[in-house]
Amino acid sequence: MTRTVAPNFLIIGSMKSGTTTLFHDLDANPEVYLPPSKEVGALRYDTVLTQGGMQRYGAYFRGAGSALAIGEASTAYTKRPSIEGIPRRASQVLGDGLRLIYVVRDPWKRLISQYRHEFKRGDHPDRLERALQQQSGLVDLSRYAYQLEPWIEHFDRDRVLIVSFENYIARRSQTLAEVCEFLGVGATQSDPADGVYNAGDGARPPGRFVKRFIEGHLYKAYVKPAIPDWARHVVAKTLLRRREVLEPSLAVSDQTRQRIARVLDDDSSALCEMLGTDEAPWGARACTYRLA
Repeated sequence: MTRTVAPNFLIIGSMKSGTTTLFHDLDANPEVYLPPSKEVGALRYDTVLTQGGMQRYGAYFRGAGSALAIGEASTAYTKRPSIEGIPRRASQVLGDGLRLIYVVRDPWKRLISQYRHEFKRGDHPDRLERALQQQSGLVDLSRYAYQLEPWIEHFDRDRVLIVSFENYIARRSQTLAEVCEFLGVGATQSDPADGVYNAGDGARPPGRFVKRFIEGHLYKAYVKPAIPDWARHVVAKTLLRRREVLEPSLAVSDQTRQRIARVLDDDSSALCEMLGTDEAPWGARACTYRLA
């Protein structure tokens, strides 16, 4: 009987903090296997707990071969409270030995990046002030301690690695070497690419049918791996032509800024306590952190 292959590590976020860049950098390591498609996201659903769901999930990793570290990445894994229950499902499906990588960024800058990204998709009004009044998720995704809480309820703290986005970009090879050590693999021999990946910025969003197809299991597990990268890029360039988008207003009132700052400062203090440090990762010089 064919052995079901499953990940032994996850990149769990955060959104707009360099997870796509880390995905590509790790993918260049011959001892690491990542599926052709980022954002598999199967652990979002209880169906992954069924026999059929586990088999479908395992299909993403059939090409792992003799890789020592097998993983996947999804920023949906730290999107409380809109998506809950993922740590519980991960523990049930992948076991207690799972390793977790969480990339964090200056909370306000991450929030702004998410807002601009989603504004271009038509998901937010053209004023940040109004978006903050309407969408609590912009702030919640920058509450890193809050997002980590359910993960450390289900997994030992030494299984969690925090990566500083700012220092990852500034000292990329060093950060990547520390991530590889955490995963138990050798450092990538070649220097990581200079580019920072930020898929989708400025692109026209796909139509409903196209979006459902490219996010589905059939495309990710079977179609995408069979199509050369150059062919996918040509199709994407044709179907998703870049469009000119007006820049939104990032101005916010002092009252709103102070309200958001209180929430983010409280969470940053909680994160520092988790890490046993006095300074948050985005303000310090260390590339990676372990929970205290």
